[in-house]
Amino acid sequence: MNEDLPARIRHAVASGLFAQAGDLWNEYAGEYADELRAGTAPPSRHADMHELVEWCRVATLAARAHAQDRWNALAASEKYLQPAPGGLSRIATSF
Repeated sequence: MNEDLPARIRHAVASGLFAQAGDLWNEYAGEYADELRAGTAPPSRHADMHELVEWCRVATLAARAHAQDRWNALAASEKYLQPAPGGLSRIATSF
């Protein structure tokens, strides 16, 4: 098994490269399936994969929450960028 795949998956997820992470996961899962068929998978492999899945899940949820916060901030700031109703804003003064 390609031993650097878990580190590459973590790096891709941490970098927000989710498509790349998905490709790496497919490669990792394929290698694990080959090991299972051949009877060469070490007993710790399943636990290692479970831990990596959990790490990816938490990191992805954090990235999603961060993106949602940024989206909300943009939506709020948009209200301040819209022109005043009726065209130019008016300033009323009295002397």
